[in-house]
Order: sequence, then C-alpha cells, then structure tokens
Amino acid sequence: MAHGLLLARLAEPELNAIVDARLDRDANRIDVVVEGDAKGLAVLVGPEVCDMERELVVTLAGEEVFRGLPPTSWATLVRTALANDPGRLYAGRIELAPR
Repeated sequence: MAHGLLLARLAEPELNAIVDARLDRDANRIDVVVEGDAKGLAVLVGPEVCDMERELVVTLAGEEVFRGLPPTSWATLVRTALANDPGRLYAGRIELAPR
C-alpha cells in the first residue's frame, strides 16, 4: 500500500493555484510553495508520510509554519477514513495558513 503526501483545502479551492510540496523523510520535513492563495490549505500526515515520533518541520514559501511532534486527531482520522481508501488514511492535519 503506497502512501503519499496529501494536501487538503479546508476552504473554497483557489482556481488556477499551483502547489509544489516536497517531502524529505530523512529530515522529517515538508516544504510547500503555493502560487496563489494558501488560505485554508493543510498538510495531512500519518506514520506512512513522516516519523510521528520525531520533530516535524513544515514550511510554506520558505517560512516555518510548524515545528514539533506531528499532531493527531480522531476527527482527521475519521474524515480521511470516509474516503473509503486505505491509502488515504491520515492521523493528523497541519494548517499552513489561517482560514
């Protein structure tokens, strides 16, 4: 089962926005660049994406937006489980920009 990095839009989607997200598993780091509005954009994380027991760093356009142990929540787990795709099951969500 292959898992990848997934970004979720929590607000209305930005038309014609381009998102470039890069995952460095060794460094436990996710770098995101958005051409357009990043408002409401979040990174979904789980043990298949990053080491949940190590500090994770997330940047947006080169600026650090999160540093710490990846957060987990039942709400995110349930929300992603509703997709009925075991390859898209995530334990946590990190918001990149306020809604």
